[in-house]
Amino acid sequence: AGLELAILFKEVSGDLTKISVRSRGAVDAAALCASFGGGGHIRAAGAEIDKPMDVAVKFVLAAAKEAILAASPRS
Repeated sequence: AGLELAILFKEVSGDLTKISVRSRGAVDAAALCASFGGGGHIRAAGAEIDKPMDVAVKFVLAAAKEAILAASPRS
């Protein structure tokens, strides 16, 4: 177990939020950020989201949860 994914949210303005994603590798940070128009590498990526931070947090956390579940081994 342990921390697999870290996401930093930064409110740039009222309707713009930046995210920075770091992964240990099981979750592709670039793929996660690409779904929001961003990019990067498998372990480090980022994006700018044209939404207020509270809305961006909901969207990103939902996508991150799906990515973590998809990367988890099935038992």
